[in-house]
Order: sequence, then C-alpha cells, then structure tokens
Amino acid sequence: MDKRNKKRAKQNNEAEATAQKETGTEKKALDKRDADNPGYSDKFYTIGSPKFDEYYKTQFKGIVDDAEYEVFVKTLQEKLPVTFRINSGELGFERVSNMFKDPNYVKNMAVPVEEKKQEETYAQNADMKHVNHGDLNIKTAQLDFNNLRMDVKKYYPQDIVFEMMIPKELLKKNTGLKKVHEVIMKLADSGLITRQEIVSMLPPLLLDVHADHSVFDMCAAPGSKTA
Repeated sequence: MDKRNKKRAKQNNEAEATAQKETGTEKKALDKRDADNPGYSDKFYTIGSPKFDEYYKTQFKGIVDDAEYEVFVKTLQEKLPVTFRINSGELGFERVSNMFKDPNYVKNMAVPVEEKKQEETYAQNADMKHVNHGDLNIKTAQLDFNNLRMDVKKYYPQDIVFEMMIPKELLKKNTGLKKVHEVIMKLADSGLITRQEIVSMLPPLLLDVHADHSVFDMCAAPGSKTA
C-alpha cells in the first residue's frame, strides 16, 4: 500500500510540475499577445465587463431576454463548493466515509484563530459562494464551525460523495481549516478520494453503465468523469 501511495504521490508531483511548465509557456504566449496587441487586456473580457456582455449578448440575441442574461452572468460568478468522491475500489474507503459523515468532524478538526486575527466572520449559508473574496481576509476569516460540515450526498451509492458549502479558496487558505485541508490532500495523494465537481460525477449514474457495456466518452479528457 505504501509503495502504491508513493507512486501516486510521484505521479501527482510530476503532473503538477508539468502544469507549472505549461503555465509558464502559456504566460509567455499571453505576454507576446499583449505586446503584439497594444491596449489589449484580459480585464476587458472578465465576467460582467462591457466586452464580455457585448460578446455574449450577440450570441444570445433572440434567444434570451435581459432578465435571463442577468441570471446567466450571476451563475457564472458563483463560487462552487468543495466536493470530492471517495474511491470505493480502494481498501478502507468505508472508514473514510464514516469519518466524514460525523457531523462534528470539521468542528473537531478546526484550528482556533487568535482573537486579534479574527478580522471577518464568515456565516455558514448558501450565500458564501457569492462573497467577493477580494474584500475578505480568507486566511484569518472566522468560520462558524458549529454549522460547517461534510454533507454526504445520499443519492450517490455507498455514501462516497461529499460537499462542503464553502469555496475551495477557503479550504486551501483558511487557518482554521488547515487540518481538514491536510487530510483531504493526503487522501487525494493516496488515491482514496478524487476532487471533482458533482456535475461531473452524475453521468455514470444517469447512464446506468454495467460491466458488459462499452462506452465511448468524447467529453472525458482531461477530467475523470468516467473513473
């Protein structure tokens, strides 16, 4: 088991190194584009900007009205919650599921933030996805750990899909969630869980694929929808 975990960790590190290299190459390409096109800036095309609206309103002309377009833009601006899937093919996956199903798991793992560093209070509710993180000190934000938990999605077999109603930036950077983040990263490195959006977990359920079926998935790469 340890040998396999080390192999997976090595593969993850290699993948991260490749991604960083590709990011560097992409940055050089973007810098060249900007140099070749004076006055161009990505900020002109951010969600909700005039250029963004001009482009999409042209695409949607005669299809959606102004009210529907506003809903479209607000939906794009929403922060997605933290979601992951426990890999049921791995030994001991039931123990991981039971650990996360404990309603007090996050609370028990929370790292207290010193009072003097508590600059913001982040209420635990559905609106958390809509908060402008530029106005919030994510690292020292005080969370309501009494209400923050791993919610198991009962519609998914074997209780292996979980969701935390906070954006991934909070899980990654908030001091109070440091231990929770470390556990999730270790489980991901070992192959016990896969970080994935719920919408990408649903196709196998809806398709009702069986062992004797052949599937040609033209939308899988580079994700893991068919894993």
